[in-house]
Amino acid sequence: STLTNGKFYIGGNCAFNNYRFHASGSHEVILNGTEKQTVSFSNAGSYFNKVTFNNTSEEGIYIATALNANETINQNGCKVTFADGGSMGFTLTEDKVIEGDYCLSIGTLDLNGHNLTINGDFIQSGGEVNINGGTLNVNGNYQIQTKKTAINGIISYSYSTGYLIMTNPDDCVSVTGDFIMGSTQDHRNRLTAGTLSIKGNFEQQSHSPYNFSASGTHKVIFNGTEKQAITFATQNASNCYFNNVEINNLNGVSLNSNIFINGSITDLTNTVTGTGYAYITKLSQIVDGNFSGNIYLNNSSNNQDIYMNNNITVGNFICSFIHLNGFQLSANNITINRVLYVESGIL
Repeated sequence: STLTNGKFYIGGNCAFNNYRFHASGSHEVILNGTEKQTVSFSNAGSYFNKVTFNNTSEEGIYIATALNANETINQNGCKVTFADGGSMGFTLTEDKVIEGDYCLSIGTLDLNGHNLTINGDFIQSGGEVNINGGTLNVNGNYQIQTKKTAINGIISYSYSTGYLIMTNPDDCVSVTGDFIMGSTQDHRNRLTAGTLSIKGNFEQQSHSPYNFSASGTHKVIFNGTEKQAITFATQNASNCYFNNVEINNLNGVSLNSNIFINGSITDLTNTVTGTGYAYITKLSQIVDGNFSGNIYLNNSSNNQDIYMNNNITVGNFICSFIHLNGFQLSANNITINRVLYVESGIL
């Protein structure tokens, strides 16, 4: 709340060390050096509100770390380069194909209703990817992370300051490889619609407790041709969760951690394995009453027959119970920590 207005001009290097730099409101940082300027943040939670690049030197501005800003402006053709080889965002005016790997470091990549195909890995170290009614095809991995290359050539990945925005029903993201969510940003109300299809593994990293919080009509489809793994580092029903999930992989999907599902779960291939549990609040979330993975349930009233190839656990909360209501529940192992009402049903 102390950096909410005014203009902050910096003509030399700009390093924010240890403590967070939180600008908001109408605060603006203007980088207007006449020699090369280097910008670095050592804290993942630091961010500019509005930053203007207006360096007049031939070398321009060098961004050494992942950078976050609510708004970026490039004036007078200022040269901006990134340590990870990244680029500034742009708005599509037609369908576009990018050959090889692509890295977004800052600004907004707005698909604007068009198709963007990346024939390589997509590394998003910062900025926004706004699907905006378009289709993003990544024929490699989509990693919301920052790529680092050491002097000895060893490559590693750290957090990203980027956003993925899917709020339009027509939004479509298709990933041939792995999808890794390593953002420091809160994604509540940013993953509310559209479809994310993944043929590789899904990994959520705990750089933010809310970096994968899907809601509305958002759907994730696992449709690989080799076995896929799903892993959430943040295992909290109030923070990180899928909305709707569809399993369509004949070679299997492994729950390597517990996952939380607020919407529906559709198991088309009966190939879910792993030690993790899918946490739901009612059995009716299981489409067609069939799921081959482990289920953890809190307070549910049955309105259909449920057949499971794995385990079901009824939680131990004060309101945890299951009503069969005359229907059948079948599973390998059933653990009741609270209350089971059979009610003329079949267990």
